[in-house]
Parts: sequence; structure tokens; C-alpha cells
Amino acid sequence: MLNFLGSRFAGWFAAMALFAGVFSPMMTAAQQVVLQAKVGEVRVEGKLIGFDGEFYQVETGYGVLTIDGRTVNCSGDACPGLQDMVSRFSVLGSDVLGRVLLPTLLETFAGSQGYSVTVSDISPAGKTLSVVDTDMHPIAEIRVETQSEIAAFKTLAKGGNIIVAASRKRTAGEAEALVAAGQGDSAQSGHKQVLAVDGVIAAVSQVNPLQSLSMNDLARILRGEVTNWRRVGGPDAEITVYIVKNNAAFANALENSPLGVSVAQITPDARTAASLAAVSDAVAGDPFGLALTSYSNLRNARALGLRGECGIYTLPSGFTIKSGGYPLVFNHYLYLPDTRLPLFAREFLEFVQSDQAQNLLRNLGYGDLGISALPVDQQGLRLINSFAQADKAVPLATVQRLMRLHNGADRLSATFRFKPESDALNGPSRQNIQSLAAGLILGNYADKTIHLVGFSDAASGSEQNIKQSKQRAEAVLQALRAAAPDGGLDDVVFKVSGFGEAAPLACEDSQVGKGINRRVEVWIKDP
Repeated sequence: MLNFLGSRFAGWFAAMALFAGVFSPMMTAAQQVVLQAKVGEVRVEGKLIGFDGEFYQVETGYGVLTIDGRTVNCSGDACPGLQDMVSRFSVLGSDVLGRVLLPTLLETFAGSQGYSVTVSDISPAGKTLSVVDTDMHPIAEIRVETQSEIAAFKTLAKGGNIIVAASRKRTAGEAEALVAAGQGDSAQSGHKQVLAVDGVIAAVSQVNPLQSLSMNDLARILRGEVTNWRRVGGPDAEITVYIVKNNAAFANALENSPLGVSVAQITPDARTAASLAAVSDAVAGDPFGLALTSYSNLRNARALGLRGECGIYTLPSGFTIKSGGYPLVFNHYLYLPDTRLPLFAREFLEFVQSDQAQNLLRNLGYGDLGISALPVDQQGLRLINSFAQADKAVPLATVQRLMRLHNGADRLSATFRFKPESDALNGPSRQNIQSLAAGLILGNYADKTIHLVGFSDAASGSEQNIKQSKQRAEAVLQALRAAAPDGGLDDVVFKVSGFGEAAPLACEDSQVGKGINRRVEVWIKDP
């Protein structure tokens, strides 16, 4: 029986039917319930189809309705009890993502809410996190399991409350499996969000005197074409290569990198270890070893800088990785089902993007998604690269003008990149727009002048490059203003400039290098 009470009913009813087709019930019952509004006399009577801890789904004479549980009281034998309100879901991840990172993030989030967590091992590859509040009422039960990414994507395609952590993009075949399982209607079905940024690293021991390698020499070492350090500027000693075995995600990141080397091409003489951390530990104790590992698993080993054929090289760091200045970058993702996840899971996904979670990721060695600042006096390589271009394609006066702008300024890690011959932002840059606009609105850079500084690759002439780089900086300014409606950035002082191909971050002997140089940087400076 549905009693209509005009506008009061409309307000209470607003949450109904919002989630049709994406409701994932946590219990079912074909029994009658009555949902009575906490304010007013409106009530709904029908068969309870499901309850996810937050929303009721009820079959009524008016069709299936979805109702916000916070607005009603439930009566009837089928009304959910405390156990029915528990958020139950699974988180699947490979290697260190599944074993360490995800449980750590989940426990940190629970603690931030004042909850307690008990961890129970259910298998060598899995554990259950039981979350309770201060009154020991159950809040969530989360199964965290280590699976290969292939197996995890197959599990996701079967449906259910599942989050997959992966260090690569899902293949077209894995996306189509979701469609075939009824989890979506296109190859883009399902959702993903970036969890953290990482990099493929060439690592050596702390006592190895070499500071950098060319990308070409690194590829030759990996393929077994160069076996002595002397041939790449090091000591007269044989090179021992260390690689991880059976890590599909890292193999994928390597194969899609500009190195042009697949795992199958790596020398058969390479020594293998079971994890990226073990690879780093092995090379840290070998003065003549070279390991291929990830930035997040560098541990006590030392990262080599990577050079292009023009001589410009970049050292991997948290800043260069998350600003996109390092050439061998890859992302860690969270893949989500098309079904609506329980409340605790959705709040956890919001937490992952918070400052607290991003600080945790940074402390664990990942490139976080937060915006950080780096003073110009900590960017020596950048200054060297800028002056190296003077009197070549870039007039010295342009470089000097750039140096005056940099003097006393800090560069923010938020960096915006573009397609060739275009001022249209790419996907990651659009996300950076939202993050930077939010920080500006919150006053994170109050009393500072925000310099949007455009750069180009060297595809065109100097004058055209300067013109296009400034147009890109102006496009970033327009996007920032559009992301902050109602004049939210009216009090922010912006300055826009373009410097063409000055201050390259990478050699342009590959499309990756050209893409790194085609950018708009953000610098903050006292007025």
C-alpha cells in the first residue's frame, strides 16, 4: 500500500530506482516488509528482494523500488538484521598488491573510521579481514586473495562484489568476457581507477660506479648482446642479469615500454627470483649485477638513470615518475564491477584517493596521485638539459627567460600532456585538471602566482613551437576554470607562457620521448 503525500513523498522517494540494474543484493527473501518513512506518514509495502547494507530493493505494485535505508524504518519478518548489514566483498590482486598493499590500505581505512580489524588466514594465498565497530558490531567482511591477473579478470567476469587490483590495462579479450557474462554491454564495460604510479627500473648495487645507461645499451644487456660492463662505460667485469619470473603484469609493462624488449628475449643466462623485491635484494648484494625491477620494489638497490641517444637522461624518483618525466612508467589500477558495491567498499574506493592513502602509498615506495612540489634547486638535470639546447634550436635568450621564471619557484608534479600537433588534453591530464583545480579552490597555493608553462617537441620550427606551447598552456587555463564553476578561481593569479622545445626532458628518438616533452608544467612562485 502506497500513501501519496505530495512533495514530502517526492523528497523521500528521490533515492528510489536510482540503481536499477546495478543493485547487488546481499540477501534475498520473498517475504513482506513495510518501510515506513522516519519523517511523515509515507510507507511502502512489498516483497523484499534485497538489501546491501544501505539500500532496500522492494517489489511493489508500482514495480521494483530502491529505497535509501537511512530514511525509513523496516518492519516484518524479512527485515534485515545486523549480519545482513555487513558489507561483504572480495579484493583480488597479484604479487605484492594482493599480499601487502591492499590489506594495508584496507586496514588503514578501517582504522580511520574508528573500526577494528581481525585478520584470518583462509589459505596460503588468501585472508579474511573482519571489520567491527567499537560495540563489536560487524561492519564488513573482506576476502583478500592473491591471484594472477588473468585469473582475477576471469573471476571479475563471473560477477559479484569483486575489486581487482592489476598492474596493467585489461586486454580486449578480458573486457569482452565481461560482456559475455552479462556484466556490461561493450568492451569498455566495467570501471577502473588509477591506484598508484610505478616505473620499470634498471637497478644495480650501491657500490656499482655507473650512474646511467642508454636505453639502447640496457636493451642490449637484457638480450645478452652486451655481457661486460666495460662496453657501457663501467668496470671490466661480467654483467649478471636478474629478472623476476612468472610476473605477467611486469612482463606486460616491459613489453609495452620503449625498450622494445619482451621477457622472451631476455638472455637465458639471467638469474631469476620469485618476486620483484627478491630481484632487488639479489642485485643489491652483487656489485656487478643488473636487475630489472619496479620503483616500488627498489629497496636497497640503486636505480640507474636512463639516457636517450641525444645524451639527456632522467633519474627515476617519485616526482619524475608521477609527473611523467621518466620514460618507463606504468600504472597500478583498481578494476570494479558494473554492479553496485557495498557501502564499505565504495567508501574505501573514495579513501584510496584521499591524502592519507596517497601519503601511505608514497611511504611504501609508489608514485602517488597527490600533487607535490619540487624546488628548482633540486632540478639540476633539468637546468643542464635546458642550457645544452641553447644556440642549437633554442636561442640563448629564450633559455635565459625560462631561467628567470624558474628562479625562486617550485614545480608542481601535476603535468599536462597532449597529442601531436594538438592542444587537446589526454586522459591522465584531464584527471590532473580536477586535482589541481580542487587544490587551488582549497587555497593550497594561496598568495602564489600560478605559472602555466608550455613546452613542445621539436617537430616544427622554433617560432611555431613557442606559439603552440603557449596555446597549450592557455588550454590548460581554460580547463582549470571550467573545472571550478561559479568563479571558484577568480582570486587565483595565473600567468601563461610558452617556451617551445626549450628544457627537453627526454631525447626525441622515440614517440615516448616526444610525448614527454609535449607538456604544460605548473610552477608556483611568490608574486
